Amino acid sequence: MLKKYIFILSVAIVALTSCKRIKKFTEFDLDYHNKGTIVASPLISTPLDILLPAGSTNTQEQYENNNTNKDLIEKVMLTQLEITATSPSNASLGFLKEIHIYLSADGLSDIEIAYKNDIPESIGNYLDLDETGVELKEYLAKDKVTIRMKVTNRKANNQDIDVDIHTIFHVDAKILGV
Repeated sequence: MLKKYIFILSVAIVALTSCKRIKKFTEFDLDYHNKGTIVASPLISTPLDILLPAGSTNTQEQYENNNTNKDLIEKVMLTQLEITATSPSNASLGFLKEIHIYLSADGLSDIEIAYKNDIPESIGNYLDLDETGVELKEYLAKDKVTIRMKVTNRKANNQDIDVDIHTIFHVDAKILGV
């Protein structure tokens, strides 16, 4: 009888650890870089919309590289969004009071994915935004997505500032239906 319980316990432990290992193979990250320009503006405390060109997600290719497809995706969440001022070389994002980032795709409305309020004037050229925690599965199933920035200046900005927007999306999927 004791051998039977030990056997059942052993099988249960193996099954639980195997599920964790399988789960590791069903999750992966999608890494994207977009470029945009925060246009010069003398306006203070007035939100300005900046639409970036629609970018290809190439998610189908990335899903295939991870042995899955968009029909097997269970969940997609933004885990990181960073903005770096790249030009001019001495550019600072300290003129910003706040920034909000939105994602849209064909047939889907804009959804806020990240933001930063009360940006310190001493921030420099790099800004790590706070994620909103919204589900993005429908958006990353599309061929193209559009990113829109809404910025509010703390003080006038007299020059265009080129930025690199780095996003990482965490995908939880079924691998080949598992």
